[in-house]
Amino acid sequence: MDKIEFLESYERAKYAEKRTRERIKEYRERERIASAIRYTAMPKAGDLRDMSDYICSVESLCEELEQCMHISDHIKEAICHSLDSLEEQDEWDILFLKYIKGMRIGKIAEYLYLSKRTAYRVYTKAIENLVINDIDVKMIEAALAYKRVA
Repeated sequence: MDKIEFLESYERAKYAEKRTRERIKEYRERERIASAIRYTAMPKAGDLRDMSDYICSVESLCEELEQCMHISDHIKEAICHSLDSLEEQDEWDILFLKYIKGMRIGKIAEYLYLSKRTAYRVYTKAIENLVINDIDVKMIEAALAYKRVA
């Protein structure tokens, strides 16, 4: 795992978390619409439906979301630990804002009152100076592998 891949792992984990949240929202919306349609018609003897499938599905998705959030937290912790190896505050700020907060270099430059060119130069230097220890890499790989298996 190279440095960029290491840093981008948090973005991937957050994306998986977002997808799970969207699936929960979509599932709840579909059930809400379906139940509204069922109950607007005249009641029939067989119109009652067991909600256990819906409840199990939503509970399963909520458990998946909790796992995604846990994985994201572990990855963020590993990345922040590696960022602490940087001696220059600007380097730390740029990598944190880019890979943890999801900002683009242009916005980071504005945020830090740097020129875009200087921000790119500091970014390149930060990537070169970043030290990633094996424990952090193994922690991220294990978290990502767990998510793929689960």
